[in-house]
Amino acid sequence: MKKYYYILLFAINFNANAQLDKTIPELTKPNPEVASLGKYGELPMNYYSGTANIDVPLHEIDFDGLKIPIALSYSTGGILARQEASWVGLGWGLSVEPVITRNTRGLDDVTQVGANVGFPYTRYALPEFSYNFSYASPLWEELGVHEDYNNIVNTYDTEPDIFTVNLFGESAKFILTQKNLNGGVIGTVMINADSRIRVVYNESAKTFTVTNDRGFVFYFTNPEYSVTAVERQIANDFAVLSGFDNPMITGWKIEKIVSPKGNTLYYNYYERATIKDQPIASEKGHNLVCPNLDNFAPWGGYISSYIRPSRSLNCHAALYLASIVYDDFRVDFVGSDRLDLMDGNNGRYPIVTSIANYRNEKPKKLDHIYVKDLKNQTVKDFQFGYSYFNANATFNSQFTQEYLRLKLDNIFENGEMLRRFEYLNPDQLPNKLTKSTDYWGYYNGKTNEHLYPSYKALKNCLSTPTMVSIIAADKSPDFNFGKNGLLTKIYYPTKGYSEITYEPHSILLNSQTKNTNVPFEDVEVFQAESYDESSPGNSAVFTLNGTPVDYAWKKESGVGTPPSSIFGHIVLEISCGSGFVPGGGTESYRKCTVLDVDAWKPALQIINASNNQVVLTRRFSSDIVCNLLCPPLSINNGVAVINIPLSDLPAGSYYFRVTALKHISNLLDAEEGFQPGNPDYMKQYYFPVRAKVKIPKSSIYANYNKEIGGARVKKITNYNYDATITDKKEYKYVTALPSSSELYSSGILMDVLDFANDYSYGTDDFLCPNGNSCASGCSVRNVTVYSENRRNQYAPSQAHVGYSRIEEIFSANTGIETNGKAVYHYSANKNESVFYSSVSSHMIYRPNNPIYDNLNLALSPKRTYEESNGDLLKTEHFDALGNLKRREENTYMYHDYYPPRKVGIGMHIKFHLNYSFACIGSSPVVGGTIENMQIYEIKDEVTPVLLKKTTEYFSNGQLEKTISYDYNNKYQPSVITETTSESGANKIIKNYYPGDAEIASFPYTSELVSKNIIGSPLRSKQYSGTELLEQVDKEYGLFNGSLLAEASVKTLKGGNTTVPQTEFNLERYDEKGNLLQYKKANSIPISLIWGYKKTLPIAKIENLAYNTIPASTITDLQQKSDTGTEADLLLALDALRTAFPDALVTAFTYKPGIGISTKTDSKGNKASYHYDNKGRLKQVRDRDNNILSENEYHYKP
Repeated sequence: MKKYYYILLFAINFNANAQLDKTIPELTKPNPEVASLGKYGELPMNYYSGTANIDVPLHEIDFDGLKIPIALSYSTGGILARQEASWVGLGWGLSVEPVITRNTRGLDDVTQVGANVGFPYTRYALPEFSYNFSYASPLWEELGVHEDYNNIVNTYDTEPDIFTVNLFGESAKFILTQKNLNGGVIGTVMINADSRIRVVYNESAKTFTVTNDRGFVFYFTNPEYSVTAVERQIANDFAVLSGFDNPMITGWKIEKIVSPKGNTLYYNYYERATIKDQPIASEKGHNLVCPNLDNFAPWGGYISSYIRPSRSLNCHAALYLASIVYDDFRVDFVGSDRLDLMDGNNGRYPIVTSIANYRNEKPKKLDHIYVKDLKNQTVKDFQFGYSYFNANATFNSQFTQEYLRLKLDNIFENGEMLRRFEYLNPDQLPNKLTKSTDYWGYYNGKTNEHLYPSYKALKNCLSTPTMVSIIAADKSPDFNFGKNGLLTKIYYPTKGYSEITYEPHSILLNSQTKNTNVPFEDVEVFQAESYDESSPGNSAVFTLNGTPVDYAWKKESGVGTPPSSIFGHIVLEISCGSGFVPGGGTESYRKCTVLDVDAWKPALQIINASNNQVVLTRRFSSDIVCNLLCPPLSINNGVAVINIPLSDLPAGSYYFRVTALKHISNLLDAEEGFQPGNPDYMKQYYFPVRAKVKIPKSSIYANYNKEIGGARVKKITNYNYDATITDKKEYKYVTALPSSSELYSSGILMDVLDFANDYSYGTDDFLCPNGNSCASGCSVRNVTVYSENRRNQYAPSQAHVGYSRIEEIFSANTGIETNGKAVYHYSANKNESVFYSSVSSHMIYRPNNPIYDNLNLALSPKRTYEESNGDLLKTEHFDALGNLKRREENTYMYHDYYPPRKVGIGMHIKFHLNYSFACIGSSPVVGGTIENMQIYEIKDEVTPVLLKKTTEYFSNGQLEKTISYDYNNKYQPSVITETTSESGANKIIKNYYPGDAEIASFPYTSELVSKNIIGSPLRSKQYSGTELLEQVDKEYGLFNGSLLAEASVKTLKGGNTTVPQTEFNLERYDEKGNLLQYKKANSIPISLIWGYKKTLPIAKIENLAYNTIPASTITDLQQKSDTGTEADLLLALDALRTAFPDALVTAFTYKPGIGISTKTDSKGNKASYHYDNKGRLKQVRDRDNNILSENEYHYKP
């Protein structure tokens, strides 16, 4: 394109601080497509999370100054194994609808179900941080009695739900208050105090009204419902048998937006459609630690370990957007049926409640977006092309909804290609019911029988250490599978394209960062083998860094199960018969009893690598010397297994040596004699040996990089239409550690992988049904491993991994020549975890306990850093030679520096501890109480920037500039100070907002605060040091009886430092809030006539008061713009110019929804604007049809 054209009508020249927000409209600007030209391939990065921000802007609605983008966005963080596609495709989202979502904690805070009531209805205040919680307190009585380990009777909620409102890129979180403690009204408390968003809850209607800081009011009155059916005893994979009941509101969609001018924009929806998710399977693996207590489970039975499977099915009454309507303009969203989701008439899972009323509406995919003008003519038509992931794959299922996912292939605008997309391995995504998932839910390709992970830990049973080992699913990540389905190529109208290369997330792991009791760590394998005593085998050297080797997670075929009392171990195998000997061993008879003369020969030696001293020996044995090797080698297919613990080895470097036996048997076997006729005479006597050990890497290396689930961007390469590289950016997520010269991953795992829990069951003089008894005071410990991370509900809504340092390396079009790099440093801190109290009914944190291998971990973190994680701390720019050219540093305000820190309290209760049992006949009776609790704080999530410092480096020195910020109690920037090392002088801006004391005398400030119009300062002062350079005041007035609008702009400048002088008076508005008349200081009036349903100005008339223009003239012009032809309107505008010869009339006509069509100046000179079929400005011509400017779009057909 040659150049852009920006046309600003009614330019008013005054200081930028005095500009009137949206009063003088910028009528013509490039549409989103034009604005994005030249940006193809510039995919912005979220460096902290390692994701690319991929957006496709389609259209933008300007509603009284509120920008409402219609755009597609794609998440590059990875495709979850169970992830369903939105109505614009898997991984894609359509941003156009404000919405309120929530994280339900405890019970539903909005809908009361039977005796269960949410947090707002809990009548008593929650206890503070450390509180001696008496059994006799009113809150204790309110919480009720817990019937058994799954059911809660008459329970009040002690945990507020967290609500999130999203308004076109701006988000805020809030909680509901307790009605009984808030004057009988359920109020709201904002978690993001700096958002300045106001939320009001309507209890009777269960709806919300949200007002932003510009006074726009958002009405969230369209709830989306979900219901869940649960079946706890599964007979087969599809036995979700219980009925749907108690629909829950899971989100609120918007009904309308009302502007401060009183105008309304409406969102309309299709009839609710019923969507049924694929069943969610879950499992709990239980292990009772104390078998000497008859393994009694509180629900009956005598098994030491068991699995409790369950399955749930979610059904949604969903709303699909049909249209957005404002000022007779509209945007229509047209959808059709899709194949990858179950609808309400799918008979596989019945619907039995009121939500079934929506069963006839099917899930939709978005096919078209039509942008229409006020005459209902389509000016833009966006068409979406789809296919399905796994469309060409073969699955062992007749139900296509189990494996198909909607795939967005392309977008066309007015018949021309806007974007085309390619994906990685689109036919290799898993079945949605797969058990092959990692800890975070990404596909890992493992063959698993269970959903919950393996688990191993040492627990006490009546003060006796007992190893609990549950072998289950391999949930380790595997990026070879987890990357499938990701977007890899984006094609543009130019025929150029961007290619995204991915790699797995990684974190820094060491002995200090163990955070889970499941086999999360990587292991290093060391092994050796020997087939002849003349050829011993040595392993590689391994170094133990002082951390006990406390687990060996995987059981391999042929190795056997290690004894439960052993921690880390070397698996030593001694073979005879077939065993693992090459060739199978069938060609020659082999004795499987070690002769006495060989019994004391070393089969394995562990050797200190620093001095070659043997520190441990394991020898061969015989049936006679059975205490060293039992059972004899003649069983177990000729392979004996010995597990040799390493836990007693001190820190150091080691290797192990194995030595086989191989010689003629009968020469040494006196029992068989030396008879040549004996069938065993001179047969081979052969005992090959091999050994293997798996050691957690944190026990070997001080630090190492660990792959985790999900994807990060490794490289973005941009290509021209002829496939030549235009530029490339590579990303390295690395950092240096003080103790090492190597670079390690800068990734930090934000939260604990918490898949296990345990409970202690106390017994009272209990007679078990089998006749055995247990004395009073005995206890059983039950370890439970879950298929889902128990902390998911309480984890912050941030990425599961964050990076503290990222290098962005730039390359030129050759792809080889470097152009320097930028290094980004981010704040990244993992959640701080605490533990439940072990003291009955007393709240206490136990931060001194190690997180690793502790099952008393509280679910909610003691402290999260969601508000500060991702804050950019520093950026460094280096040239091609590695020279530092510029450094930008940011300092932020954290909670420790600015009160208040806490906006609320939640209390999570840990149930089913210390149960007491009694027998009535042969049936146990179970009673229980609340035992342990965790009180957690809900923080004020605010981290505004305090200081920005920029340093530029030159060959002869450096230049520094700092900008500091002070804030008022609403976190609005009240003082901005800029200092440079070159001048040394401070430039200061002081801002005063509605409600500030200094401007309390301004008119209508209380009304502005009441309507939450507080986002812009009413007074701004600019200083050089202590000298006031300029002051700008903006005052409001009341027009037409109810409209609050800007009335004047006043300034102090030059020598006048006491009495503000009026620069502008805004004197008249119409009923839609459009400015009709304004006047510069001591100057002539300027009038505006608005046409096209009063949405666009069609005439600017200087030197003429609005009330002197005949009403019939105004009405005629407006009618011609609304329903007439452009030619008729131009004639009427020329007549207006003729009718008022003493006025200067500038006239405009438009192509509504596209841009300006003609502009005629006060002398009658007309310029015309011409567009292509995509609404892009092509030419501007003068009255004689000469080209004044021309735009060229280099798109390839």
